[in-house]
Amino acid sequence: MSLSGVIQQQALDLQSHLLCLGNQINNKSLSIEEIGDVIPGSVMVQDLNSMTNLYMNRFGCDILHHSSEELTSFGPEYFLRFFPAEELIVQKHALFQFIAQQDYTKLHSFLQRVRPDVNSDYDWYFTTSRLVPSKFDPQATNLVHISVPVNTLNLTGFRISSMIENDEYIKRNFQRFNLLSAREKEVI
Repeated sequence: MSLSGVIQQQALDLQSHLLCLGNQINNKSLSIEEIGDVIPGSVMVQDLNSMTNLYMNRFGCDILHHSSEELTSFGPEYFLRFFPAEELIVQKHALFQFIAQQDYTKLHSFLQRVRPDVNSDYDWYFTTSRLVPSKFDPQATNLVHISVPVNTLNLTGFRISSMIENDEYIKRNFQRFNLLSAREKEVI
C-alpha cells in the first residue's frame, strides 16, 4: 500500500473511532471534559453563535502556549492568530457547508496547519469535526474538533480505540455508514 493509502486508512480508522466517541458524548454517557485530557490530540469546543472557543484540552493549550481561558478570550481573533489566513478562507467555506446540513451524525475532516505564534513554523494536523447540541442552551449548536498531528495518526487511532468501547460494527462499516442519509443513520 502506498504512503497516501496508509495515511487515508489511518484517517478512516481515526474517523470511525471519533464517530463512536461522538455518539457516547451525544448520548450523554461521556462528557467532553471527562475525556478531553485523555485524547492524544487537541480537543476544542466552539460556540457557533459567537465563534469563540468554549473549551480546549490541555494538549491543545500546550501546543498554543495559552490557557483555555485565554483562548476563549481571543474570540474570533483566535483563528487569525494560529492558522494561515489563506487556508482559513477555504476551510471556512467547507465548514459552513458542513454546519448548514445540521446533521449531528456526520463528521467533517480536513488537514490544517497550526502554529503557536508568528515566530514559529506551522505544523500539520488532521482535524475531525462534529456538531453537538449545546449542554447549556438546547437551541444552540456547538462544534467539537479533535486535531491530531499528522505524524501520529496511527498511534492516536490506537489510543482512542483502546480508550472507548470498540464498536466493531461502525469500524467495519464506517465508509458505508458515512454514505447514509441522516434519517437512515437515525433509524440504525
